Amino acid sequence: MFPAVVLLSLTPAHADTHDNEIWGLNRCIKTALEHNPTLSLAQEEISVSMARRRQATAALWATCTLRADETKGQAESGTGLPMFVQRSYGIQATQPLFQGGRRMATHRRSVLEMESACLEVEKLKNDIRHSVAESYWRIVALKNAIAAYRDIHPSLQSDLENAARHELSDNRNARIEFLTTRTQNRECEASLSELEEQLSENSLRLAETLGLPRSFQVRLVPDIPDGKAEWNEADCLKAGIRHRPEQRLARLLYEGAEQEYRIRRSELYPHIDLRGFYGRSGSSYVESDPFYYKEDWNAGVFMTWRLAGQSLKYDGNKERTSPHPGDSSRTETETQSIALTLGDAFDSMVSLRDGRKNYHAETGRYERSKQSVEEDIRSAMKRLRTAQARRDAARDRLEESLQLFKDTQSLLQGNRAHLGDLSTARNRVAAAQSARAQTMADYLIAVSALNQAIGIPDFVTVH
Repeated sequence: MFPAVVLLSLTPAHADTHDNEIWGLNRCIKTALEHNPTLSLAQEEISVSMARRRQATAALWATCTLRADETKGQAESGTGLPMFVQRSYGIQATQPLFQGGRRMATHRRSVLEMESACLEVEKLKNDIRHSVAESYWRIVALKNAIAAYRDIHPSLQSDLENAARHELSDNRNARIEFLTTRTQNRECEASLSELEEQLSENSLRLAETLGLPRSFQVRLVPDIPDGKAEWNEADCLKAGIRHRPEQRLARLLYEGAEQEYRIRRSELYPHIDLRGFYGRSGSSYVESDPFYYKEDWNAGVFMTWRLAGQSLKYDGNKERTSPHPGDSSRTETETQSIALTLGDAFDSMVSLRDGRKNYHAETGRYERSKQSVEEDIRSAMKRLRTAQARRDAARDRLEESLQLFKDTQSLLQGNRAHLGDLSTARNRVAAAQSARAQTMADYLIAVSALNQAIGIPDFVTVH
């Protein structure tokens, strides 16, 4: 009844057909996981988040800078404008001392973002597997349905031709026979057209999911497994709560929002940074003095504090350096400054409230996600039971239509039925075969949807 293979053709006029390649579902899924463009972008996001984590880790430690300076020029003195030179080299370091927990929260958030990116990829793979399975089984079912209608179409054409010849006779039922056979023939052609349109749509959808061009052609295995899936509701719920990517992702987003709130709340505390330089420096008149390097260092503390919309800044610094041209001794200074800027820190209050709002929103979303996982799994199990009932009903309907077709043939031989009745019976068989193939595919798609809801590929299988 069905063809040996199913050919998926997207653009037949320009396609390169791989005649010897027959693709099963597993190969299609593997291809999609290798070539799907959306998945590739999601995997690139992992490398971006890893770079952000390295950046946040580096921020926990002191920032060191190797520095070398040289200055040349002329200095005014009693002898004119002699040339002078100043040189220094050493290491500059800045170490955040206290930032209200900002650095640790930023680092923790970067770790959560990387874990979230990995879970997004896992979730996307889960969705892609189901999408491929859905398109795959629909294509196979549609091809089988098309084959069923094409098998009966020549017979319907023959019935119509015979009915047209009968219409020329004086039989009063000949007109009804002709109209019925013509109607059944047109219904068959309309069904074929509709199924071919659905096949084209699903073929394009599958090619897009596989990440392959539209010129792609492949032979699909046409056999639709007619087994039955066995599952335990409690095991499905337990596995879904433990493995469902959305559940774990919601928890990470909740923790990420919590760390973001801590980052913004850190603006309420003073930020204190230590900084310093250690090296050697020297200066001299080029023509008259020898050049010597001497010890050079400075150390300081810098504080900013945003408080009630104002910003308070303190800067303290102590340094020792070589004298500049014209100085007669070593230079050692100590400087302190304090400044208060009015009305420039209200944005931190807005940022804090926005972060608190996002944190509360993610908290509610996380709580709802716990319930939604259970609801999704239970809903998937209900759909699977319904699909099984429809598949069994379609099998019974096919047996019924085949028996009715045999009975109609017998009645036709005894002149107790006409060609219109036979055409109707033929169409009913093709419709039952089409429904049978599509309900079998729907059952396998429902199994895939349950695995998607659980978050584990092939957790429920058809035996």
